Amino acid sequence: MSLLLCALAACSETLSMPAQRLDPSFVTGAAAAALQPNGRFALEAAVTAPANQVNESQAKAIASRFVLDMAPSLQRVWSEQHGSAVTTSALRPCDRALYAATPYLSIAGNASELTRRTLGPHWVVPMCDKGQTTLVITFSALALELAVAPRPVPARWERAAIASFGFPPNAAGWMYSPELVTAHLFKETGRRIRSVPVLVMPPMPETPALVRWRIDLEGPVTVTGSISSIARERTTLFGGFGELFATAGTLDRNPQPSSEPPPLTWFDPVSKATVSATLSPLAPASVEIVRRAIP
Repeated sequence: MSLLLCALAACSETLSMPAQRLDPSFVTGAAAAALQPNGRFALEAAVTAPANQVNESQAKAIASRFVLDMAPSLQRVWSEQHGSAVTTSALRPCDRALYAATPYLSIAGNASELTRRTLGPHWVVPMCDKGQTTLVITFSALALELAVAPRPVPARWERAAIASFGFPPNAAGWMYSPELVTAHLFKETGRRIRSVPVLVMPPMPETPALVRWRIDLEGPVTVTGSISSIARERTTLFGGFGELFATAGTLDRNPQPSSEPPPLTWFDPVSKATVSATLSPLAPASVEIVRRAIP
């Protein structure tokens, strides 16, 4: 099926990624209970079909349509970011579309639709060419109009807080797999993983494309950060990207962040009002790469 026909039919093909079968010996508790015989997690409906939001199959179709619509104007940018020519006609969703929860507990003030969508949950859709992550598309999970708008009605992409990034060929595309991230943390920490990874957006101004999975370990580990050089004990860590696609691995909050904390107050250009948000204590903010983890 061509990309054009796929977009017209509101569907999406999926390309095979490298083997993502997770060894059952790496997990325990809820993670073990959710692991299927095929070595993949059975994800809850809350992250595949969230209520009153775009679901996973719709997210894949929306991403495919975005590529089709925007290739004429963005192909050159995607190619520059990717490091080589991006063949947009070959792009398909790699595997899963990933639901990233908002890092904010609440939003106060006269927030416009766009602001609420920007700060709210997002879909992250890696797009592949020949099994390699080439492009990553993110957009608001609240943009239900994209799931029902038929072609040739133009999609109002600006309403969806949508963004796209050419993905560097040498970056860790496997970070978009909850199974591969689980295997990585098990090998890095020497502890079995007891929870299915939960994807939470980094706070603004970082992009949801820098995925950060929150993962609970079976027991404590002593970790040392690459920036702070401070050792501390943790039972929960993150797996994902740092501030760039080029930095990826096991992450923890930096106990002495060198940069300013993420902003929590903004001027809404649509409502012309000041809007504030409350950051969740579970948000993956001000993280650093863990350079050492000792059980």
